[in-house]
Amino acid sequence: MKTSSYIKMAVAGTVLIVGGPALTRSIMPDPDKLFERYNPELQKRVIENRPKVEKEYQEFLDDLKEVSRSDKTLWEAAKDISERRERERRAAKANSGMGKREIEEAIKRERRGE
Repeated sequence: MKTSSYIKMAVAGTVLIVGGPALTRSIMPDPDKLFERYNPELQKRVIENRPKVEKEYQEFLDDLKEVSRSDKTLWEAAKDISERRERERRAAKANSGMGKREIEEAIKRERRGE
């Protein structure tokens, strides 16, 4: 191959490597500007749900850190975490004053998707 071909390939590669991310950044909206374009009702709902979403995300990160520290496989660790959450949810329902039968019925309804 000629030297000119190598130069052309280097220039084209540089344009793709630098130009692609630059183009993506230029056309991607800023999250703050995007939030301002929401209607006021939706903005209010997002602000109200933000603590809940942040809490869920933090729980996800904590679980991910716990799984990464574990010697178990990802699937086994995820199963353990889901079982632990299920036990915690059942305990919370039991402490809320529901009877054992009511808890079982609620769990059955959840499994059926009601």
